[in-house]
Amino acid sequence: MIGRLLSERYKIIKTLSSGGMSQTYVAEDIQRPGNPICVVKQLRLETNTPDALEKARQLFNKEAETLERLGQHEQIPRLLAYFEREQDFYLVQELIRGHSIDHEMPLGERWSEPQVIYFLREVLIILEFVHSHNVIHLDIKPSNIIRRQSDQKLVLIDFGAVKQIQLQSSAYQEPDKTYPTVLFSIGTPGYMPTEQVIGKSYISSDIYALGMTAIQALTGISPLQLREDDDGEIVWRSQSKANDGLANVLTKMVHRSHKQRYQSAAETLQALQQFGLELNSVSTLIPQANSSGSLTQNHFYSPLTVDSTPNLSTVQQQTSGSSLGNPPTSEKTTVISSPKVASETSGNITTRPKKNRLLVGGVVVLLVSLLSGGGYAAYREIQRRDQQTQLDEIRDLKGQGGSEQCIRQAKEFSETYLDLYQEAENLLIECAQQLLDEAKKSAGNYSYLAAAEIATKIPPASRAVYEEAKKLSEAWHRNILQSAEDEYKKTCQVNTGISWAGNIPEDSIVYGDAQKDIKSWQEEETNNKALLTSAEQLLDENRDWNAAREKVNELKILGQPIVENSECWQRPEVEVVTAKIEGLKKIEEERAKAEEERRRREEEQRRHPLTVSEARLAQGASNVSVRADDGSLYRDYTVRGIKGDRWRVSMRSDQFDPRVCLVFPSGYFDCNDDDGGFRYSYMNVILPENGDYKVRANAYFAPPHGIGIYSLTVIRID
Repeated sequence: MIGRLLSERYKIIKTLSSGGMSQTYVAEDIQRPGNPICVVKQLRLETNTPDALEKARQLFNKEAETLERLGQHEQIPRLLAYFEREQDFYLVQELIRGHSIDHEMPLGERWSEPQVIYFLREVLIILEFVHSHNVIHLDIKPSNIIRRQSDQKLVLIDFGAVKQIQLQSSAYQEPDKTYPTVLFSIGTPGYMPTEQVIGKSYISSDIYALGMTAIQALTGISPLQLREDDDGEIVWRSQSKANDGLANVLTKMVHRSHKQRYQSAAETLQALQQFGLELNSVSTLIPQANSSGSLTQNHFYSPLTVDSTPNLSTVQQQTSGSSLGNPPTSEKTTVISSPKVASETSGNITTRPKKNRLLVGGVVVLLVSLLSGGGYAAYREIQRRDQQTQLDEIRDLKGQGGSEQCIRQAKEFSETYLDLYQEAENLLIECAQQLLDEAKKSAGNYSYLAAAEIATKIPPASRAVYEEAKKLSEAWHRNILQSAEDEYKKTCQVNTGISWAGNIPEDSIVYGDAQKDIKSWQEEETNNKALLTSAEQLLDENRDWNAAREKVNELKILGQPIVENSECWQRPEVEVVTAKIEGLKKIEEERAKAEEERRRREEEQRRHPLTVSEARLAQGASNVSVRADDGSLYRDYTVRGIKGDRWRVSMRSDQFDPRVCLVFPSGYFDCNDDDGGFRYSYMNVILPENGDYKVRANAYFAPPHGIGIYSLTVIRID
């Protein structure tokens, strides 16, 4: 898809995500000034039966109409276009620059209450707008909420699961009102409520998902790690220090029964105000995501108040008496203990969440050292255990096939403990080898683009693996370039070749060759277009099909003439010109053939003088009187004619109302009794075809002795 131009406007430049029936790309809008960036979502059907396609088309159009309405809100991406191509459906939306809030809430770290309240308030205002259009989002979670870079506002994205919802009432709702519901299962485990799992969803289903997101922010724990009580309610309060007011609101938002939750975003907002949790000034309460993805606290809150700070426990330590004989004393010594952390499950890969590392600064270390001479050693032991936990995470990722994440974490591993660091380096190399094996497998299936893309993720730190990947990538890039040439040669479409060659990165040794080939193909295409234009001019203006054919014969692909009747030859722009050439050639050949026949006949007449009976029918022959007194009504005489000749055929008779007729080679005949006197008849005709014509002397009224005395004359008019 990279490099492909959709709807003659949107040029695909990058893949964002891919899975199931949809793929998402970043594209340039080449028809707008500056070629602004946008997002293109491709929806592909699993079946292409006419009924399924028509149903999908109807749903797609409805969804596009819904997105068009929702995009009127400043915190929802605008729909820019939608269209259908080759039974695939495309949505084009505004690109939101920023980061998803899952980068602001790493597991193991907690937001403050004011931050959670501000977050809830902002998202609820967006949901109030969404629900007012009879739409349920159905997939609210941290990764679908973007912090916009330009103004730090939250933007609700990924309405790909949104469906136009039906208004219907049910027994527990007020009889005079209708409420929106939807009847299919869409969502993300942990965030979607139980009714959504079985395919029934309500506005309160979005309230539930938002509540679970807020609970994750307050506790620092993934929703999948929270247990349920015997009634199926989420147990979470003990994992946070939220006050009862906020806790009560969140508990109602995530109630197991959709009937017991808040029934609208407006009702939830009112509940926040009721408990005195509404904020007037929140500009300093927006969490920030740093480059590592962890939360950066602002100056409004001290880092040491974050709940993930290691626990301080007090133990009794007995010390021996002094040399002065004082009795032993009991001192309280502060020792740091490592907090217990639950494991995080993500897809098929289980990882241990990272511990908060707020003790890196020297203040706490100094405090420990002052309170106890052995405190620093305890801290170092905890630090080593922390790194060992990280190492175990990396090892788990390797064992579960999470090679990319394994490499990412191994690269960030601290060098504090050289033995652990060396193990992390070895794991990085092993994970890099896993990636390289995956790339080789793709290349073995002729997926060179995929293989080269995987190879780019292998870091230089993997040393020998990296060097092997570089060499293989060069070979794969050459295969990609060869595939690009093959596709260009086969289809004669430059864009097809570029869609392959354009994927070769700038740092590849093959990049220069690829750009050189692309430039050559583009120049060749420009020259071919000029040749076809010139050929058409020769045909239209000069009717010179020979010269036009010479121009067509100069068309080239990869420097070689295009083979007649090949796929390139059958391209529409070539076929139009060649069809004109063949048509004009046929006309000219028929004309030459007719002229040759005319010359042949004249030469034959010159060499063989005509008899008297033939002479009276020949061009310019004198009249000859003939008596037909046997009672005949007509007599026929044959004359050879050439298409396009102009004849004047005339008849004189001693009878009243004579008629002269001409019978065409096809059998059609035409008669005329126009008279230049009442015993004279003639007709003028342009011959419509080559062949033998019968000139007929006819009597309109049959006399006693037939057509009597008559004469016929056929004159060719130049």
